[in-house]
Order: sequence, then C-alpha cells, then structure tokens
Amino acid sequence: MADEYLFDPQHLHFNNGRATMLPAQFVDDTPAHFESGAMTDSLWDVLRGRLELVLGKSTGEFTSHIFDAGAPVRWDTIAWNPSAPYGKALPALGVHESGYVSGNLDMSGNILIVSFR
Repeated sequence: MADEYLFDPQHLHFNNGRATMLPAQFVDDTPAHFESGAMTDSLWDVLRGRLELVLGKSTGEFTSHIFDAGAPVRWDTIAWNPSAPYGKALPALGVHESGYVSGNLDMSGNILIVSFR
C-alpha cells in the first residue's frame, strides 16, 4: 500500500519524483508579528508602526516568534532592513538618500556639515 503525502506547493516543488524546498522569506512587519515575540526594554509603537526602545533605555531586545520552514532546512541568509537611517552619519557631498521607507535625507542643497565626535 502506497503512502499518501500532503505538501504545501508554496514551500515544496516536485519534479520527476524529486522534492525541492523553495526559497522562503519570513518577515516580522505587523503588530501581531511583534506582539507574538518577546520584548525586553522594547515595544511596538502602534501609531508609528515600528519597534522602539522603551523611553530612557539605550538598549533593548526583541526575540521573534518561531519561523517554521515546515521541514529541516539550512538557513543561508538573515538580513535586517531598517525602515529609516537610524544611527547613521548625515550623507555628505550633496547625496539624496533613497534606500529607506521613511527618513531619507536630501542633502543636495546643503552648504556645510559639521560633525561633533
């Protein structure tokens, strides 16, 4: 008697009797995603739609909920894509930033940058 298997076609591709895991992308980007994780000295700001440090804290921690690939897999890449240029120096030489969802700076009309380090 042959066994029957159910699979999710979003995660597995079958071709000539061979199964291949498809690349998957897991993202925390909604209040529900962040609220299902564990936060220490950090919180989800509902109005701004972002994870923030608790007022007065200089460090915090967020542990995500579990991302289940549905099968044993090797994780090759993990990436952090900030929504704004936090902790970066101001762009010099008249640069206009464009790599963030918000907070991009246009320094094209800037005459002087003074840095206090």
